[in-house]
Amino acid sequence: ILALIVAGLSALYARQQSIAAAETATRDKERRHDELTPLFTAELEPIENSQPYYKLRLRLETPQPLTALRVRLVSAPADVQFTNGQPGTEPGARSPIHAAFADPEDGIALRPYNHVTWQVELNSLPDGGLKLLVDAETRADAWQVLVPVPTPPEHSVW
Repeated sequence: ILALIVAGLSALYARQQSIAAAETATRDKERRHDELTPLFTAELEPIENSQPYYKLRLRLETPQPLTALRVRLVSAPADVQFTNGQPGTEPGARSPIHAAFADPEDGIALRPYNHVTWQVELNSLPDGGLKLLVDAETRADAWQVLVPVPTPPEHSVW
């Protein structure tokens, strides 16, 4: 009987250890995923003699290349959009165009410390400023990152 009790307690202890190890592995994986979250900066540059058109640059500030990159203008009014017909927008998309992507080259959509550029039309500014929701992927992970876009001081409509 004592042997059965000891065996039962040993099995219970082994199960608890297995559960604890699985929880630790899950936490470590989540922590690692958070540590690898890409960081971005965004900026708007006016296109000379072409108001209300701007270049929107999104720069990857971390060392891991991205295999896929999609952006959406968050809470953007209809008169704030990506211009139609440019690389990185869906051909034939109807206005307003609030989504764009980076065309992968050799399997890489955006290399570390480089940027991707789109043309945007900015006739007004959403409350709280312009923000991008970035869907970024590597071969092993995916993230969504909210990126604020600083308002250019020379924009007269805002």
